[in-house]
Amino acid sequence: MMILTRLHRPALALLVAISATVGCSGSTPDEPLPPEAAQTPEETRIPEPPAEETTQAGDADRPNIVLIVLDALRADRVEADRGGTPVMPRLHAFAETSRYFTRAYAQSTWTKPSMASLFTSTYPGVHNVLFGTPMNLVEGQRTTADRLPEECETLAETLQAAGYRTIGVQTNGNMTRALGMAQGFDVYLERAYPAWRAKDVTNQALEQLAAGDEPFLLFLHYMDPHGPYDPPEAHRVAFPDFPAPPEDDLAVMEDYAFWYNDQVLHDVGLKAERETPDFSPEGEAYVRALYDGDCRYADAEVGRLLDAVYAGHPDTVTVILADHGEELWDHGSIGHGKTVYEELARVPLVLHVPGVPPERIDSPVELLDVLPTLASIVGIAPRPGWQGRNLLAREGLDPDRAVFTRTWSSLRETGIDLAAVIQGSTKLIYDRAAQTYALYDLDADPLERAPLEDALRLRRLAALLEAHDAANAEHPERRQPQQTELDEEALRDLEAQGYGGVRRP
Repeated sequence: MMILTRLHRPALALLVAISATVGCSGSTPDEPLPPEAAQTPEETRIPEPPAEETTQAGDADRPNIVLIVLDALRADRVEADRGGTPVMPRLHAFAETSRYFTRAYAQSTWTKPSMASLFTSTYPGVHNVLFGTPMNLVEGQRTTADRLPEECETLAETLQAAGYRTIGVQTNGNMTRALGMAQGFDVYLERAYPAWRAKDVTNQALEQLAAGDEPFLLFLHYMDPHGPYDPPEAHRVAFPDFPAPPEDDLAVMEDYAFWYNDQVLHDVGLKAERETPDFSPEGEAYVRALYDGDCRYADAEVGRLLDAVYAGHPDTVTVILADHGEELWDHGSIGHGKTVYEELARVPLVLHVPGVPPERIDSPVELLDVLPTLASIVGIAPRPGWQGRNLLAREGLDPDRAVFTRTWSSLRETGIDLAAVIQGSTKLIYDRAAQTYALYDLDADPLERAPLEDALRLRRLAALLEAHDAANAEHPERRQPQQTELDEEALRDLEAQGYGGVRRP
């Protein structure tokens, strides 16, 4: 058997992020971390189950919950440094006092399906929130997008029914009320990035907390460090080696959104000729530095939020994660959504539960585990349809667990259809459109550069993917896709986030 017939098209990455919305239904059959992030795996220890009061709390004992999503944050940035200066010192320090999951996987590599899985604890093949077509980037393209069906019970609805005041503050055009993402929130404040930056999200959150109602769920979606990257000056000069913008690339950088979409549409075959040039190597280095600056900015604002939360609410449970990672030319492109390589699929996941000892956990886990874990802490019985696990229970952590991720890109017209399964150190990527496989050993080849020729391992992981798809197709709560029309305001908001750069007036 030929293990690798043809690798995935190298640059589908950002299209998936061009439009995102969360939903419940569907089934259809990323990127490497730099050497500086490579670490020797520690022995995985299955933690003891939490104390009885942690999982069976009464109404008066239910803790406040803060759920923070840092959009497009790579897993390798948490412990990274630039020129000896830490990129995310606050998040790294917080992770050291928490359960820090080093092998967490998003269920999709762009926002909408990933967040749908986080909110519903179901795979994309069940919630079926797959596509977003936010604007007429391509002639004849529809301006509808998948939305989260009302039938889906979300994390916010589950906690709201348990007596929580539910608050959301978000800045992603793919997480709007119109797309169903506000289901279950008593308060849902939204304003598109970059009109609201990380500082504004933190300010809005602190204002809401001043109301004093408890217990509360506070959900915050920070768009920083999502592109277009533009860190405040203080978070550029924090790095002693922050490069100057190359003069040859300045013209392209002035209209980054157009450059970005121009590249992506060309990479996925929807645009015959590029209108903009590639960045020079110096230009790429500058863009990577901008990304790190945005990571540091978000880190500072999350730190400011955590200081305030724990000063007033010391027993708060906090979860910090990313909806997906970001490619920075790891596999020839930039952005997210068009591949399922490690730099996109693997994400940070930090769980801080007062009274639960900190631990670095290397067992593979998934974002859809967050809802069952929080429910167990609060004393809510698990729903039969949830597909995630309780990460505080012994059975929740398994070094041999198979985990899954998927992307179709946000534009149906691309034909992208990539699925991946990871078990142990072995990863299989299946390009359903091309009917080709790529097999990797992540211990020996963490950057996914050298596909393996190993028919036995390929067949074993392919069987796991097939069983996974079959289980999703037969899931009793599998939803039919639902769509909603996007108005001009929604399209403008997405344009401001780099999703509409090729649309001309």
